[in-house]
Amino acid sequence: MSTSNQLLVNIKKQAQNLARIQEIKLNEAYEIISWAFYHCPNYQDLLKRLQDPNQKVHWFELAILNSSPDNVTLEKFRNIVPTFVTRLSSRVQTNTNLLELTEQIYQIFNLPVPEDCFNSLFLNADINSNWNVVLNSKHSSHTVLENKIKINGICYKLLAISVFMPNYWPFKDPHQIDIAGEISPSMSNE
Repeated sequence: MSTSNQLLVNIKKQAQNLARIQEIKLNEAYEIISWAFYHCPNYQDLLKRLQDPNQKVHWFELAILNSSPDNVTLEKFRNIVPTFVTRLSSRVQTNTNLLELTEQIYQIFNLPVPEDCFNSLFLNADINSNWNVVLNSKHSSHTVLENKIKINGICYKLLAISVFMPNYWPFKDPHQIDIAGEISPSMSNE
């Protein structure tokens, strides 16, 4: 099988995966894949470029990921994922956040989703995994935690607050609602 044919087979698999994951028509998936991943205006243009060796753009290197991913290509893919997320989200109405969309892109390419998938969204982010305890209450340790994240050279402080408010839980059974009301704190210091 020629390289162009193998690339086309992989691109078709990617379109099928996109159609399945996003529950869209296959012909729409071909158009979206062409534009979002391979920077072609439409699927017909992508087919023309695949047939002409002089027209192949560097994006076609990523089409081989389904058949034979090597470390260099995988690293290149990981670096381009934020661009794919942006381009794909502009073409697909999705009921998901950027992290889930990133995971879907790995699924489209039949690649395992890395554990640090969140970090791939922010290429210029320095995420500290050490959470510091800011406040402990007498009822619960780790009531307020803080961490710092640096994105594009700007430092942000993250706060994680432990809140126990069972009276706001979505119970439907009146007995459960009564129990939630009894165990819920009524004062801010409880």
